[in-house]
Amino acid sequence: MRTKRLDITPEEAATLPGLFRQRILKTPDHIAYRHFDAVSGSWRDTTWKEMGEATARWQAAFIKEGLQPGDRVGIMMPNCREWVMFDQATLGLGLINVPLFYNDRGGNLAYIAEDANLRLLVIEGEEQWKSIEPVRNKLTGVEKLISLQPIENSGADDRLCLADDWLPESGRAFQVDAALDPDGLATIVYTSGTTGQPKGVMLSHSNILCNTYDALMTTNAGSGDIMLSFLPLSHMLERTAGYYLAMLGDMTVAYARSVALLAEDLVSI
Repeated sequence: MRTKRLDITPEEAATLPGLFRQRILKTPDHIAYRHFDAVSGSWRDTTWKEMGEATARWQAAFIKEGLQPGDRVGIMMPNCREWVMFDQATLGLGLINVPLFYNDRGGNLAYIAEDANLRLLVIEGEEQWKSIEPVRNKLTGVEKLISLQPIENSGADDRLCLADDWLPESGRAFQVDAALDPDGLATIVYTSGTTGQPKGVMLSHSNILCNTYDALMTTNAGSGDIMLSFLPLSHMLERTAGYYLAMLGDMTVAYARSVALLAEDLVSI
């Protein structure tokens, strides 16, 4: 096992958005994420600096919505760069991220939205809208629905808007709320609901950073390595090992196109 010499310590990061900010400052030109671009048929890279700039746009949009620290916001998307942008933008502003499985049932979605008091929900597109559409009248507390992709036949729902229209062209530098408490609530992660209604687990920044650091110390992975992400980020295993761990260890995360193409992706990335 290689000796770990981390350029960011958990104490220096203090919080999850603090970790993101430190990574941007320390290695702005390192490759943060790699995704497959279907139009060009090739893999595309995104640096930490570019991630910071894009995430600042999300923060500007959240601020414009009037969201306040402690408000709960949901995300219902497969693994992608935008998942990270949403997560870091919300955490940096003191919002509480509530992730949902990207193709969860409408009943689970409606229950979680009410139980967590979601004010805003971000989805990828048509697949998620099919789950939302039958229960959208139950999402009474959700004030805004944001979709990354255009949705046809969305019906008359004034809450729905396209991310490209909602996000400003630019934002100020990525910010971390100075009042953010490392022991404060960062996220509420719900169980799958196989033995009854989903149950929300409340996790702090310190909870997750501690687990991330300990996990990294048990692996041979380190700076410059590439990880392939395919397990859902809505679960804490992937969110810890396939997202925060890579950020702490200065690694690149590549997003798998699908489980069926995992073997091919392992070779091509």
